[in-house]
Order: sequence, then C-alpha cells, then structure tokens
Amino acid sequence: MDKSELDKMMGNAFKEAKESFHLYDAVKNIKKWGAERGITDGDPSRQLNKLTEELGELAEGFNKKVPEQIEDSLGDMFVVMTLFAEQNGLNIVDCIQSAYETIKDREGKTVDGVFIKSEDLEDEQC
Repeated sequence: MDKSELDKMMGNAFKEAKESFHLYDAVKNIKKWGAERGITDGDPSRQLNKLTEELGELAEGFNKKVPEQIEDSLGDMFVVMTLFAEQNGLNIVDCIQSAYETIKDREGKTVDGVFIKSEDLEDEQC
C-alpha cells in the first residue's frame, strides 16, 4: 500500500470516527435535555404519540416540497425516538446498530424505490 492509499484510508477512518462522535454527542445531549425536563421519567405513550405527530409533519413537508420542514421533522423524530428508547431502557444507537445488523446481508430486490426482502417476495408468489 502506498502513502496516498494509506492517507485515503486514514482520512476515511477519521471521517467515520468524527461522524460517529457527532452522533454519540447528539444522543448524549438529547438525553441530558430530556432528563432536565423530566421527559425521560414520563409516560412513553406520550412520546409515541409525539412521534406520530412528527411523522405527520414530515409527510406534510414532503408532500408540499418544503425541505426545511422535512429537515426539522426528521430531527424532531430522532429526538423523540431517542427519548422513547431511553424511557424503555434502550439506547437509540444500539437500536440503530441492531437494525443495521439485521438488514446488512439481507437478500431481496427494490421495487418502486422500496426494498423487499426475499422472504416477502416468496410469500407474494404463493
């Protein structure tokens, strides 16, 4: 491996580490914010309702083609999901990693922009 390849590899590793740090830092700040306001000790069903509300706002922003509303709604949903996970004794980063581990080697195909796993394709053929 020559120096340029090593530099590129190290640059990518640094970029990934930096992105991970930002995610962990954001989650830490969200948890602190929620704890300071008594949200993490609250009723999880309230956060689930809030998530549904934010999903509606996301759909509205998407349908009306308002990028700022889409960005705001996605951020709000991440905050709500982080607090909901915390209320249920889970860590959102672990949930994301678990979901990725489940899908990373999944076989299937994309139909109209939606990935359909092989098992579901087989079920449809029955």
